[in-house]
Amino acid sequence: MTDRYLRHNLIDWFDQDLLKTLSALVVGAGAVGNEVIKNLCLLGIGTIRIVDFDTIEVHNLTRSVLFTEADVGKNKALAAAEAAAKLDPYCSIEAISGDFWDKISFAKLQEASIVFCCVDNFEARFRINRMCSLLGVDLINTGIDSRNVLAEIFPFARDPDSACFECNLPPSTYQRVAERYSCGWLQKVSFEARKIPTTAITASFAGAMATSLFLYSFREDSEPGARRLFYDTVTGSASKVNLPMNPACVCCSTQSAPRLLVRAQRVIGQDLPWLKSLPLDVTVTVSDPILVTWEMPNCAVCSSTAPECVLDLASNYNESHTICTKCGLKQRLAVIRDQFSLGELVEKFSGRPLPGKFLCFEGDGTQIVVELQDGGSE
Repeated sequence: MTDRYLRHNLIDWFDQDLLKTLSALVVGAGAVGNEVIKNLCLLGIGTIRIVDFDTIEVHNLTRSVLFTEADVGKNKALAAAEAAAKLDPYCSIEAISGDFWDKISFAKLQEASIVFCCVDNFEARFRINRMCSLLGVDLINTGIDSRNVLAEIFPFARDPDSACFECNLPPSTYQRVAERYSCGWLQKVSFEARKIPTTAITASFAGAMATSLFLYSFREDSEPGARRLFYDTVTGSASKVNLPMNPACVCCSTQSAPRLLVRAQRVIGQDLPWLKSLPLDVTVTVSDPILVTWEMPNCAVCSSTAPECVLDLASNYNESHTICTKCGLKQRLAVIRDQFSLGELVEKFSGRPLPGKFLCFEGDGTQIVVELQDGGSE
């Protein structure tokens, strides 16, 4: 095994023994994810967890070094893990088939030394950023198109006051995300996300830049704070920008210190440990938008009917669900919220499971973050 990393050990600042103790979580096993996974394996990192819900299509093969035609139709995380295991048998690799938000618990995220965000949409980036900043886990974000490459590092573990991914986003980013939804914040049935053309060239540059940011982040002379690297693969021009923190950003403004992380069952009830000592007027914020009720204010037939209680993730519904099941008209109004008073939750929804990944509230000068579990509390 020593001979395997012989050339690494000739580099005076390279710490192979340290790398073998580290764990990386790679979210997204597409083109850039492939390159990051490949690089991590060749560097000899100890553990790699790969998360992806998507399956391999033929067009992925021109940009994904770990996939072959025999992999078409397979889950990307599983196929990438299988191929990566052949690159370095001493690297522990785990494939997680599914969505990051659903599959990665607080505990599993906190096991990671670094999280690589290799996804292709902003909503997924928002969620990954929120989790990493909340739990203090370093994050590296990537982005590519047909010629340009971006890699950003957010060192939350070493610098809790670092800027997060959302701190420097322009308003246009949120406008683009809003295009996916109706005025009632339900997903549009007919919306088609714009596909960005990419090549193996930009994917390989992004994978190299992202892995380099990770590798150098453990050096004593590593730069502090969040920063962005940009490279134009056509002109060869490059730039580096330090990213300042914005306390008013959408993510940072919802977090405060000190912070206490706990876990509890999601069924609402007064017997839950985190509920017992709290006043009923405390505001509870849930991590996900929740469809609370369907109402029919504009229907002469159904307007007198009491609102239908739903209490489910709004992401499980779209515009087609606004059609009334009684009169057949598209007049149902979705009441979507992410904030409740504690008293409201106990009075109206006791005994029902509260949807979402976690909830948070302020108590005695501390932000309490409760990870919601389907089983018993811990």
